[in-house]
Amino acid sequence: MTKLLFSGYYGFDNSGDDAILEAILKDVRHNEKFDITVLSNNPKKTRAHYQVKAVDRFHLKRVFRAIKNCDILISGGGSLLQDVTSTRSLYYYLGLIFLAKLKKKKVYLLANGIGPIKSSFNRWVTARILNKVDVITLRDQMSYDFVKNIGVTKPKLQITADPVYRLKPLEGPARENLFFHLGIDPRKKYIGLALRDWSEPEDLKEKFQSLLKELVDRGHQLLLLPLFYPQDAQYFKELMAGLEDLNQVTLVDEKIAVDEMLACVDILSAFIPMRLHGLIYGVSRAVPMVPISYDPKVEGLVKDLEMETYFTTENFQVQDLVEKVEAIYDKDQAREFLREKRKILEERTDENQKVLEDLLEE
Repeated sequence: MTKLLFSGYYGFDNSGDDAILEAILKDVRHNEKFDITVLSNNPKKTRAHYQVKAVDRFHLKRVFRAIKNCDILISGGGSLLQDVTSTRSLYYYLGLIFLAKLKKKKVYLLANGIGPIKSSFNRWVTARILNKVDVITLRDQMSYDFVKNIGVTKPKLQITADPVYRLKPLEGPARENLFFHLGIDPRKKYIGLALRDWSEPEDLKEKFQSLLKELVDRGHQLLLLPLFYPQDAQYFKELMAGLEDLNQVTLVDEKIAVDEMLACVDILSAFIPMRLHGLIYGVSRAVPMVPISYDPKVEGLVKDLEMETYFTTENFQVQDLVEKVEAIYDKDQAREFLREKRKILEERTDENQKVLEDLLEE
């Protein structure tokens, strides 16, 4: 059996990274010849949920053994190679790649979003190590341009798409039970928000509080979706503290599965995503959206999608954002635009699996 070792930001209860792992595993599981191991922050939970072998990503001896025993290291997807979060995180993932190549293993960076890497030394180290890998697929044009600019020339480079676009929402009685459990009325027309705490600008939190109040004052039902639990849920609670009447606000205050989150997004009439995978979920369900970008990866996808209407954390004004959201609220034209984009992205997503098959043939 071919032994695959998956590395990513897995086991941290981040909905986007959970979705990436679920989508990748769904793609490879049709091949019974694969023996799958995942490096995870929570190996026990990962084993139980995904029915795979799992190794503590911080237990160096076990990680080294897993690399030694694998045939292919698959790194990704997600924004693993960047130094905005921390240089330590960048070195961790580069270290895994370096060890794998030291042990003469094949390495496949799957649908990565690479960059930004601000330090010139970090860019040099990244390029030096990435030039040793076998193949790299990238989820956006910005990442492709970045790796070319820092001098990655040897491995095959290809723009594909995030594997999450192929995932489907929970359906049937289980979906109805989920909504009942969460206190969601699917007959209502919700505006969804997937916001996160962010340090810049300093008045961002106050602006988000004003945003919620303005939407409520205009009579909208709000569905608050924490994609990184419990951090995002706690942030939403702080934002809700300024509201006098919470009857129009529903917070999903628990960790839910990816197909359950997609079901919640599926019923929205409009969506304000801030996190990248909020944007990806919105595209996958063709929900009219006005994104708020806090990171180049979000703005990069917005531009790849050719979405004309979006804001950044630095430039958005509450009244402008609300007016843009109401302009696309439940509009068929906005949904059809995203359906066309989704079709293209799903086709690109299929290329990730083809690249792995080609790598196996080699």
